[in-house]
Amino acid sequence: GAFLLLGNNEQFKDQSEWDNPDTRKSIGLTLFSFTQLLNLYNARIEAQELWVNGYNYLTSMWNLFDVISVLNVISIVPLLYFHSPLAKAFASFGTIVMLTRMSKLARGNEKYSFLISIIIECFYDMVPFVSLCFTFLLFEAFAFNLLAPPDSEYFGDFFSAWFTSYSLMFGEFDSFVYKDSFFMGLFFHLFTITVSIVLLNVLIAIISDTYERVQEKGAPKSLLERADLILEMQQRMLQSQCADPKLFPEWVHVIERVELFDSRHEAWSGRL
Repeated sequence: GAFLLLGNNEQFKDQSEWDNPDTRKSIGLTLFSFTQLLNLYNARIEAQELWVNGYNYLTSMWNLFDVISVLNVISIVPLLYFHSPLAKAFASFGTIVMLTRMSKLARGNEKYSFLISIIIECFYDMVPFVSLCFTFLLFEAFAFNLLAPPDSEYFGDFFSAWFTSYSLMFGEFDSFVYKDSFFMGLFFHLFTITVSIVLLNVLIAIISDTYERVQEKGAPKSLLERADLILEMQQRMLQSQCADPKLFPEWVHVIERVELFDSRHEAWSGRL
């Protein structure tokens, strides 16, 4: 919001209340200042947690996102001061990082924690598929780049060939482009059958398999995510706070065995 108001955006020119650039600038600076205050507060919390936990702080994926977010927002200040074009690039990257921080906090909700568990598990399970898929894209982009005319808008250079092949994977293409030669048409059919049909259906099967595996342990997974969030909050506390009996009263934890067989050790066979 601050960048929209600080910039010269066409969408505000037709609205009389935004005609004055000073008004946009003052509101933008207010929003940006408020954001920086929140960022300083988050930086203090992260520094305190780093001081308490030391190296173990960096072993958490969520903590790494927190550090990246803080550094990203801090780096925007000098970029704005020197009117660097990289400021907007850093700001756009910061919006993605902020999404991860929101996901971290959403783990405290029972329903959201289950969804976040599914998304994380899907990303882990997709790593082999993504590596294989990008290998196909790489070789296909090279093949189209070699076969296409040098002045081709779609395959004239490698980067154009890469993005065109990536769009082709999702079914977006212009058929006349692949009629330049017999081999262009041949590779087009091979690529669409292999990637657009086979690999994408394999991806759907992987995600479905992951969803069912996580759903089978939905309640424990949800509680585990919430417990991790509580532990992260506890790790941010100082030793004096942890010793406070008002915050940490004495309690007894009783563990009772409900089933003869612990389902957590069951092996998931899956669909693939």
